[in-house]
Amino acid sequence: MKAFNDAFEKYKVTPLKSELIRRLIETEDTTSLQTVIDASIQLYGETNSLYDLAFAFIECGRTKQAQKIFETPGMRARQDRLDWFAERVTSAEQLEALLTATRDVFDVDRDALYHHLIRLYGKLGDPARALAVWTNMQEENLPASPSTLRSLAAILEEHKQEVPFAVPEEVARQPARERRENPQEGALLNFIREDNPDAALEEKRKIDATEQRLSVHAYSYLIESLLQKDRVKEAINITREMFEKQEHPYPPVTSFLFSKLSRSGDVETVEELFRQFPEKARGYIMMDKFLFSAYVSANRSEEILAKYEEDPQLLIPIGGLVYLLRTAPNLVPRVEQLAERAAVSGGDTRPAVALWSYLFGERRFEESRRLLERHPQISTRLRVSTICTKAHEANDVELLRNLIDTLREHSRPNVALAYSYMIGLHCHNHDYAAALDVVKEVQNVAGLGLHELRLTSLRVLEKGLQQTGQPVPFEIPEVERRQQQEPSAQQQPDNLNEDSARGRRPPRRQRH
Repeated sequence: MKAFNDAFEKYKVTPLKSELIRRLIETEDTTSLQTVIDASIQLYGETNSLYDLAFAFIECGRTKQAQKIFETPGMRARQDRLDWFAERVTSAEQLEALLTATRDVFDVDRDALYHHLIRLYGKLGDPARALAVWTNMQEENLPASPSTLRSLAAILEEHKQEVPFAVPEEVARQPARERRENPQEGALLNFIREDNPDAALEEKRKIDATEQRLSVHAYSYLIESLLQKDRVKEAINITREMFEKQEHPYPPVTSFLFSKLSRSGDVETVEELFRQFPEKARGYIMMDKFLFSAYVSANRSEEILAKYEEDPQLLIPIGGLVYLLRTAPNLVPRVEQLAERAAVSGGDTRPAVALWSYLFGERRFEESRRLLERHPQISTRLRVSTICTKAHEANDVELLRNLIDTLREHSRPNVALAYSYMIGLHCHNHDYAAALDVVKEVQNVAGLGLHELRLTSLRVLEKGLQQTGQPVPFEIPEVERRQQQEPSAQQQPDNLNEDSARGRRPPRRQRH
């Protein structure tokens, strides 16, 4: 710290700042940590410095602390910083932690972060987990962009695995230079950036009165700004105006609109707009999911379920079916019959995956276990990270134990993930003896290697044992040790200009 302070006072630099922050987090030296952050703020601004701190928390396995920073009131999302971190990280668990920490942050392009995770799994040669990311996106009601789907399809094809979705064709984008040629359109976009949709609409009226024509870019962000203010009817009217010109909004904006409509149960409008979208666009925007959810929100669950019962060719959305079961549990017997028929006759496991997720979430463990025994092929598509997170937040070791017992014979990666959370939960409770027992169980009973666990859990346990003067009877895999000892690989670009992204584009879609 003395050398750091001397360098800052004399030369106004912050040498090895990110490495120092990580060390101070690990030693819980909050006073020195605050000193480093204060120095960083003076040189690089508050936003950049808080992002540096959040990334360091993620690298140290402190996801909750990172989440608190990202959710600081008034703090703007910096997609350039998030992308920078995601591109350089070599640990899937750190990228997953970034997704968790930014889950409820406005203006974050989550599709881009998921895209990074899919590509990372591709580099690691793990197509199953890459495909599971796409499943997670569906359960989060987040449609994958065409580029994300193309990347995932390329990974699956490389490993000679079936691609379970329509691969969108690559469409040439309109150059940004052409979009900026209309100064009036530029003014409209500036009003959107200033969060003034009324002024943007007035500017649109001026443009409409001339021979100028709004680009898809401007239309899309105008619709988005209206939706962010819950001015849904105006957004719908502008979308209809685009359809009259044989155009439609950008996929993220379209998804935002359909999300609003489906949550309000506006089945008729969803169906009307659905019919006007090209068939290829329906696939990668996952409009079927929104239509399904609209029926459920309108208390017409039996009606929409009947459509899928009558037509076996329809692919039921997993997240939508889980939503249906939670709101109408009386339909469980019908979904059970649908799941059996779909899995046996056509090999479609989606209804079974949704049913398992619902049953386990309702703590109906025996039923979920029997379902998995009948259809073990669904194990690679199960979304268990949300269950693990809920168990950790509720301090529920029993839930993790049931998850392990249920999946032990079916999904090695998911079992390893549950064990990792169990170790972390015991460490959170300062019960290091119980955490060590789990490590022994992992090695001697489950037959897993430590490299299959979330290594941040092992680092937390190692630190807890050292702080309490106990021996550490295991070694963290050497590959992780090397990553920790190479701070240059994770060093942050401290000279980023905080305003570099301002005005680059209007805000992206808000999650709801």
